[in-house]
Amino acid sequence: MYARWGITITGFIIDGYAPGLNKDGLDCYAKFSPNGIVPQKIPATLLHGDMPVLRASYDLGDNAEQAARVIVERIAKRSVPFHWFRGILKSPDWYIDVYNRARAANPKIELLDAPTYFELYRAWLKSNPQAAAGKIDCER
Repeated sequence: MYARWGITITGFIIDGYAPGLNKDGLDCYAKFSPNGIVPQKIPATLLHGDMPVLRASYDLGDNAEQAARVIVERIAKRSVPFHWFRGILKSPDWYIDVYNRARAANPKIELLDAPTYFELYRAWLKSNPQAAAGKIDCER
């Protein structure tokens, strides 16, 4: 299905009660999702071969004002300039509202399409070897 639709990114991996991805699991994802994945049980940042890996951040609740506040506060607490939040079954208007509120609170916040995001993240990882190796503490 990925090849059929030209998808090269997996934006959310549900680990559930399973262990986090090991080298074999990462190698498997790299075959069909070479431009990036967002698992849960992984170091905060990682470059696996040439595949960017970013641990999922917070899930966002239903209230747009509260979701925007969560985004702004999380960004302020992390030294890594890349963040990936999850909203579940929300309308396009909800996402616009959250983005506008977050951007009003912090004009430096930028919303990117996934391919651009992961290319910039990959470039950042390549220029930050500790982050690429999954060896940084990104909490301030």
